[in-house]
Amino acid sequence: MKEYKDSKEGKKRPPLSLDKIAEIENTSPPDWDRLLADVIKLKPGDEDADRYEKAIEALFTAMFYPSLSNPISQHKIHDKRKRIDITYTNRASTGFFSLDCPPLSVFPDSHRMQEL
Repeated sequence: MKEYKDSKEGKKRPPLSLDKIAEIENTSPPDWDRLLADVIKLKPGDEDADRYEKAIEALFTAMFYPSLSNPISQHKIHDKRKRIDITYTNRASTGFFSLDCPPLSVFPDSHRMQEL
């Protein structure tokens, strides 16, 4: 076991690309135009709020992979008195989300304001 661990030390493999995952899973890669269209076609306000949150989660999950992973919708905090729209686990080792002291989670706010 020690030999195996030693042979792997310092040889981290990069995460699979979205295209490679789609190939392995025999699915289509993300359709960026559709993901964006699903967000911008929705109207501000309560009627589309749930659909908006789901569309934002789908777009962000694809867009920020592999840095942010494991999305959790309606993450409850403070003894379930508050909710965070979407929580992501921060797995970044390089780039914007890595910073010097990366947070363990990232909380994008998907609230939508009514048009004035």
